[in-house]
Amino acid sequence: MSPKPRTSERLAVSGLAEQALATWFANVVPHAENVVIHDTAIARAAGSSAETSFMDMSWTERGRAMRDSFVLRRQIVGHDLLPEPELSFQATIMTVLSQRGDARVRVPKVIGIEPTGDVIGAPFLLMERLPGRIVPQSPNYNVAGWVHALDPAARGRVWANGLQSLAAVHALDWTEGLERIGRGRPSNLRGYAGWVRDLVRWAVNGRDHPVSAAAIDYLERHMPDDARTQLLWGDATPANMLFDQGGQVSGIIDWEMAALAPGEVDLAWWLMFDELFSAGFGVPRLAGLPDRAQSIAIYCEAAGRDVGDMRYYDVLVHLRMAMVALRIADRNVAMGQLAADNDAWLRNPFTAALSDLLGLAPVVAGADFYAVAGDRRSAGS
Repeated sequence: MSPKPRTSERLAVSGLAEQALATWFANVVPHAENVVIHDTAIARAAGSSAETSFMDMSWTERGRAMRDSFVLRRQIVGHDLLPEPELSFQATIMTVLSQRGDARVRVPKVIGIEPTGDVIGAPFLLMERLPGRIVPQSPNYNVAGWVHALDPAARGRVWANGLQSLAAVHALDWTEGLERIGRGRPSNLRGYAGWVRDLVRWAVNGRDHPVSAAAIDYLERHMPDDARTQLLWGDATPANMLFDQGGQVSGIIDWEMAALAPGEVDLAWWLMFDELFSAGFGVPRLAGLPDRAQSIAIYCEAAGRDVGDMRYYDVLVHLRMAMVALRIADRNVAMGQLAADNDAWLRNPFTAALSDLLGLAPVVAGADFYAVAGDRRSAGS
């Protein structure tokens, strides 16, 4: 879910910012000289937690001409979607995983982090640009784009490849270098649920949000006692996977919400977004894409285990995403793109789904939410 386009795209157009970035790059990359930045562009197809820019750079290293493509993730300071938007957190995860060299879970190599904001006006993370293309959220992949152009069988293979890669993430040994990504909490479902509870308190910020309060109560009373601990990707959607021309996963990106908890959390997140971009936006689901039951079966086969009842995890991820939607609404208010008296923070598809899951009074997503999210029902969105 992406916010409306920002009015200022300073990195893509500012010569001063690019010059400062080139100087920073020369200081970070050993022996880099004569750095030139080419063809910057801000990505719009998915994502809202940071401003993502693509760029080519050329430079010399000991007299040898070099050129490569990079991705820059620039923090949107003051409008963060999480209470702990630490670039070093996701950089640590990607560095550990890239050093392992596991072909099943390929992640970008981190070039460097600038945490102060002194170079281009905000902290940023620079990484290599892996080959491949995401399944776009804008335009909605059920309406237009490369997945829409495939035949049904090919669409099904793309989806299955994504779910199999998700299972591969969960199969990784988190005890080898990733023990500390639990953000100081117990490395289990209870620790993760505690992080979500604190996220709710931070995002709601004293406002009356009865559905989230009921969800927290449910999660405390119904927590499974046999949940395993696995590496969570955290933002498990096909919009954060790169696919090659054959539909195979060539990279996994966006690790800022990684955690330690059962893999069911990631699976529920995947299923939630799949539902949003079909029924949630009132568009027909593409023929060939596995439905919920089929997607769960694909994951279970790849993971070599059953996931059992997903209800608890459905509540957990809808609560988490309801808070992200709330923060996006607040961000748009602060940026003058949404009225202060909007109801998007309270009436959105995630809060509506929570009400339904918990048997509460129905909540209907209103026009304010769609003003924030954009109209994903047509190819022109």
